[in-house]
Amino acid sequence: SKLTEEPCLVLLGEPGLGKTYTVRRAVRDLEAEMDEQTEVVKLIDLGATNDAGPLLGELVEGPLGKAWLEDGRTLHLFLDSLDKVSFRRHAVHRQLLDELREAAAGFSRLRLRVVCRSADWIEDFGNDLNDLLSPAHPTRKGQVSRYMNLAQLRAADVELAARVEGLDPAAFFAGVASHGFQELAALPLTLKMLMEATKESGCLPKNRVE
Repeated sequence: SKLTEEPCLVLLGEPGLGKTYTVRRAVRDLEAEMDEQTEVVKLIDLGATNDAGPLLGELVEGPLGKAWLEDGRTLHLFLDSLDKVSFRRHAVHRQLLDELREAAAGFSRLRLRVVCRSADWIEDFGNDLNDLLSPAHPTRKGQVSRYMNLAQLRAADVELAARVEGLDPAAFFAGVASHGFQELAALPLTLKMLMEATKESGCLPKNRVE
């Protein structure tokens, strides 16, 4: 909630760290708390379409563009899975920048969130976004974009998660270490799988295949 008013947030992280979960939870929280008379929330999953053009076109045209540009609402725009358009990434970058240029009048009321794998993020695209949005936020002195990196879970995080799931945290963590599952436990998605397997069978899988 402290980051709601940031003009542009870029969320980076490796596969399995929960980027999509994080952004979808943020969308749900905003939808539950926002004032529909002054705000609108839009989530675009770039990885779920072969042609992002029509989706990005909604930024200016259609109900979304009207709510943002004509009605004067604040647009919270979430772009998930930018890394999943790898074979056409540069084209999507150009499409997004072109659509945004058509909506410069609404930049002061845009809260843009972009989600991407760390290894697939293109710095030039980030710089272009920052340069495009900066004039609408003169107090930021050219630093509009803010980057956040999801980190792997720590030992304390794993023990806390086990406790929440009703497992003995010390025994679970010891089992993770003895089976060599530390890398799996450091990622939220695979940690969840390990905990579910332990709850079902009473013990951890014997190996990664199981």
